[in-house]
Amino acid sequence: MTEAAEREIRSLFESHQEYEQIQERLLADPIIQIALLIKQGNWQEAHHIAQAHEGNPEADYWHGIIHLIEGDDWNANYWFNRSKKTSPRPAAQINRIQKRRIACLDEAHPTCDSTNPIRM
Repeated sequence: MTEAAEREIRSLFESHQEYEQIQERLLADPIIQIALLIKQGNWQEAHHIAQAHEGNPEADYWHGIIHLIEGDDWNANYWFNRSKKTSPRPAAQINRIQKRRIACLDEAHPTCDSTNPIRM
């Protein structure tokens, strides 16, 4: 976050202390932690926190997101069902991705990107 953006956000609060308290509460929230860890690319730690909060619909939803990132669509759908939310990917897109993964078994396939399971 740029300094200017942080100053603007801080200006919304009556005091610096109020801003710090809200920031601490947000960072203590496991759902916020999961989202931030995913954004940072730390899927394993995000997965650990999601598992620790199994049964919380929001944690279960993010657990599904983590499995989408890993390329495990079946497991992702299991967690989306548990969270009672739908996958953020339409079924047609999931089918297309699965077909690409099968094609990527042949390493010479031009659409294969083994470094990024989302783009694969």
